[in-house]
Amino acid sequence: DAFTSEEHFSVPAHPLQFVDGVGAGDTVGAVFSEAVIQHGIINLQGDLLREVLRCASVAAAITCSRLGAQPPTKFELTTELEKSE
Repeated sequence: DAFTSEEHFSVPAHPLQFVDGVGAGDTVGAVFSEAVIQHGIINLQGDLLREVLRCASVAAAITCSRLGAQPPTKFELTTELEKSE
């Protein structure tokens, strides 16, 4: 979930086989950090925020599908995002 002063967004968990939850939160944080760097925190709202949440959900699911904290590469994340559209 994400909240702004005017909106609340929720995206479903991305379905992948769960193996290990280590690193999932760090992966979500990395996705949001990248979005802030690229777009600025003030611009994370509306459709952009919804897409960042979706990306974070997919990235965390990939991390959880592996043993240990092994976040996805950009290529792996892009590929999984395209499959889930």
